[in-house]
Amino acid sequence: MLKQLLFFFCFLFSLTTIFSQGISQKQIERFDEVYNIADSLRRVGEAERSIGVLYDLQHYLESNQQDDPEFYLRQTFIYQDLAHAYTYRNDSLCFMYADLAIEYAKKAKDTVQISQSYSVKYIGLYECLDQREELNFVADQEVKYAELSGHNRLKMSAYIDKCDALIEIGENEEAIIYLEKANACLGAVESDLSVLYGHSAIGNLYNKLGDFEKAAEHHLFGFDLAKEGGMGDFMLRLSRNLSDDYYQLGDYKSAADYALIFGDSTEVTYEALLEEEFALAEAKYNTVAKDKEIAEQKLTISEEQSKKDQLILIGVIAIGIAFVIFQWIVSMQRKKKQILEAELKKEKELSDLRTTFLENIAHEIRTPVTLINGHLDLAMEKSSLAQEPKKLLQQALSNSQRILSNADEILELLKLEKGELPLKEEEIQLNTLFQRLFYSFESLAEIKGVKLLFESTIDDQIACKIDSGRLEKILSNYVSNAIKFSPENGQITFHASIQDESLNVWVKDEGPGIPDAELKKVFQRFYQSIQNKNVGGIGVGLSIAKEYAESLGGSVLAKNENGMVFSVTIPISTYKTELKTAVAPTTKEKESPLTKLNLDEMPEILIVEDNPEMNAYLSQILSTNFSCESAFNGIEALQKVQNKNYQLILSDVMMPQMDGVELKQKVNELENYKTVPFIFVTAKAQMDHRIEGYDLGIDDYIVKPFEKEELLARVLNLLQNKKQRESWIKDNLEFLDGNTNADEQLLRKIKKIIQDNLDNTDFKVVSLAEESGYSQRQLSRFLNKMVGLSPVQYILEIRLKKAHLYLLNKKFGTLAEVRTHVGIASASYFNKKFTERFGVKPASFLDLPANVQKLHSQSPD
Repeated sequence: MLKQLLFFFCFLFSLTTIFSQGISQKQIERFDEVYNIADSLRRVGEAERSIGVLYDLQHYLESNQQDDPEFYLRQTFIYQDLAHAYTYRNDSLCFMYADLAIEYAKKAKDTVQISQSYSVKYIGLYECLDQREELNFVADQEVKYAELSGHNRLKMSAYIDKCDALIEIGENEEAIIYLEKANACLGAVESDLSVLYGHSAIGNLYNKLGDFEKAAEHHLFGFDLAKEGGMGDFMLRLSRNLSDDYYQLGDYKSAADYALIFGDSTEVTYEALLEEEFALAEAKYNTVAKDKEIAEQKLTISEEQSKKDQLILIGVIAIGIAFVIFQWIVSMQRKKKQILEAELKKEKELSDLRTTFLENIAHEIRTPVTLINGHLDLAMEKSSLAQEPKKLLQQALSNSQRILSNADEILELLKLEKGELPLKEEEIQLNTLFQRLFYSFESLAEIKGVKLLFESTIDDQIACKIDSGRLEKILSNYVSNAIKFSPENGQITFHASIQDESLNVWVKDEGPGIPDAELKKVFQRFYQSIQNKNVGGIGVGLSIAKEYAESLGGSVLAKNENGMVFSVTIPISTYKTELKTAVAPTTKEKESPLTKLNLDEMPEILIVEDNPEMNAYLSQILSTNFSCESAFNGIEALQKVQNKNYQLILSDVMMPQMDGVELKQKVNELENYKTVPFIFVTAKAQMDHRIEGYDLGIDDYIVKPFEKEELLARVLNLLQNKKQRESWIKDNLEFLDGNTNADEQLLRKIKKIIQDNLDNTDFKVVSLAEESGYSQRQLSRFLNKMVGLSPVQYILEIRLKKAHLYLLNKKFGTLAEVRTHVGIASASYFNKKFTERFGVKPASFLDLPANVQKLHSQSPD
């Protein structure tokens, strides 16, 4: 059982069907493609055909010998597959080819393939011969080179083989040592298939050693993993193993349950065999009866009987041929299904890897952009430059945000593929949107010396319902591309019209254009014109524009016309509305939250950030008002907090050695840090990461890049709450009973009551006191003790946090809707308190179109 599982332990290739018996010279020259075909044939049980292809490849390599590691590796792969194929046939040739694989792997000096080749030889010895001492020697060599490679999956497999070999020769105590090593490697293996193999094989070894409890534990884990992955063959094997484990443990009910699973899985096969035997018996009986009848008739009519015999023979042959054809079709369909399932699984693995890769890119981009924005902001704040240089700095600050757009476009493309971007229709006045969007590029056009010309035949009162975000994204791509490729002193024309209930918009530049041969490719993903390859970009903007247009039921077009013309046509239903005046965004001096700082002494803050520049930047903007110390990973930070009391900890999430999540878990165990505020400052913007942080008990979550005022406001807010809480506890020691568990339960109850009444504008402190069963005075004492806030402040804090979450997720289209859902009636009061709490105005999440918001928003969080 153990060695049979080894055949499933490898990365799955896409299977290719071969219709010809031989391989042409042209196919031989495409070595890698033909080798993959041979390997795939072996894996689906076509050993003979695989051997034939491998021999052809081996002959080709021998006729083109090279003293090159790549040549030796290819020889290694061929001999490994030949050894596997002859193992299937139980042929002793498998040992010769395994030895050749070892020889060539050593010539290539590839420790991974040397270990793999010894593993192949071990399988052959195990399956074909009963040579226990030889098994032990081969296992030793496999372990030796697996350890040299440092590859966890190889080491796990080698330790399993060594353990099995030791059991075969009766050295059980030493076998346990290698079994524990295999267990340790299993925790570091990432592939689901490797983890499944590891648990199954280790469970079998524990079973051999008589430790049926651990055997059942590993088999059960593997069974659940196989069930989750839909791997029926593994489930069948593991159900049989689990039945045996529980039987040996005396748990006969569980043993019976898993035996029943195994029996149910095989019952269909047995029934099919019985039906086939019954059909054959019935056919045989009918044939005998027919023969008897024919024999009787033959006595009287021999000529007629002869004809009937021929018809019967033809019918039997036809039925046989039809049956063979039917079986062949079923077999081919089954193989095609297996191929499709393998391809789907591989595609999912690649998709998961791509998603992880994109998240890492976003993290790496956000950190330097935060530094750029922060230092530019500091430069403008402290500089005494004239208005024009300050304007240039502001333009540099705005354009630095464009660095994020490439990563955002790739992430948008990924979401489009997964269908995670639902339509969000809203009423818009077309001309208002077009003018605001087009002229948001005015500063960029001015830098390049490009003139902007806006044309529209649409009435200013004409409106429609459409997903404005997608429409803006399409047109923003068109305009930004036009500016990018326009020559100095050129002109960009934006033209909008409505014809036959369709919105038609085109953007024209005076650039070099695109060769006609490439026009059909400009909307393909990651395509970049050869003529303009030095301009930059990643080639996904126009692809997203095309997919967004199609999602709105429209189409896009590109053509050469003394420059490039990009157009979009979208079907719409229009109507007239009262004309709204668009208000251009204005800038004014921000009020620093530090003007409200009322602390007796400079609080001590610990900054935990692995990026030296970011660490220095955070210290620079905080050290004016706070005493700052730095740590560059979680381990260093933990040592500091164990030896010193800080008033606040500010930490990154992704760090080497110990990340921010683990650091927070360790800090939670320190009694003197139960009430110390903890903030995550990170590039991980996804909602599940935020939820994970809040579940750990963090007090705030700030996403890079951030504004300086935003960070200062949040730090100040948490420190003031902490000071109020400590002051109240100092003055009210007689009210402290030390029942921490009961206090936490009551705080959760109070929070739930507030959340249940969040959209009720009439919900006040009196209502909270009545529902919680406490007087207002008792409630005030309790909340001051636990969170340092009065009941009024605590209710407001929960309302503001919910509003911030709504704005982040774009759940509502207006601030009025947000205020309604968090129970705050006054717009001015909401704006004031929200800005004080988060350092940014709530309108910054809604006022600007998508492309302008990237360039000018006060808080990307």
